[in-house]
Amino acid sequence: MGAGFLGQQFDPFEAGNPMQQNYRLPDGTPPGNLSPERISRRRAFLNALDTARRDNERMKAMDTFYNKAFAIMESKEAREAFEISREPQALREQYGMNLFGQSCLLAVRLVEAGVDFVTVTLGGWDTHENNFVQLPQRLLPMMDQAMAALFDDLQRRGLFDSTLVVWTGEFGRTPKINKNARPGRDHWGNAWTVLMAGAGIQGGRVIGSTDERGMEVAEDPVTPENLAATIYEKAGIDYKKYYETPSGRPIRLAASDPIPGL
Repeated sequence: MGAGFLGQQFDPFEAGNPMQQNYRLPDGTPPGNLSPERISRRRAFLNALDTARRDNERMKAMDTFYNKAFAIMESKEAREAFEISREPQALREQYGMNLFGQSCLLAVRLVEAGVDFVTVTLGGWDTHENNFVQLPQRLLPMMDQAMAALFDDLQRRGLFDSTLVVWTGEFGRTPKINKNARPGRDHWGNAWTVLMAGAGIQGGRVIGSTDERGMEVAEDPVTPENLAATIYEKAGIDYKKYYETPSGRPIRLAASDPIPGL
């Protein structure tokens, strides 16, 4: 997932696989024979040699990446945030000893360290086939365990009220089961579910409903624009503000208002 209109300098930093043995910050730990002083000298030498034009947007984005990389390498706190081995084994097992569970734990550590925006992905939901094996045997148990642990952990660390958690996919699945040899559900964009918690969200509420077959929204429809406005508002960002793209095109951050009732 790229940064879109924001420009390449805001593309995400991919944290790698925290399930790997001896996992550490990807490309963020300097070699053992390099002192901070030598790193600083190398950086100054690089800047002296780099005579490329700086008015190029791609070069500006590269500069931003370099600056962020050096900042991480020079920050002990930033590097330690990625060291999930520091957490008690019991807590790691509470999240689930799998990629999604450990990624959720890493996300909490990053938020605790001051990272503003973290994305955790869980693939495998495109269940055109084998839906009734994939969901109950793999996806749902893994998700339920990790999400419950994440909410508990955010509360324990005093971060829940200041952290917005949004769990969502791109679209829903057809209410009707298809006729594949190993049955599944196909793409369905007319109605699906989003979970939100933390950051002042009133828990235990369901907003909106579908018809009895789950085909169409029946009451209190919510659009992607409503969701975006809600996220901005909970993050303290003026969702009515206009942003100018790199090409000079003005775009409002959210073309609607926040979800009422949250």
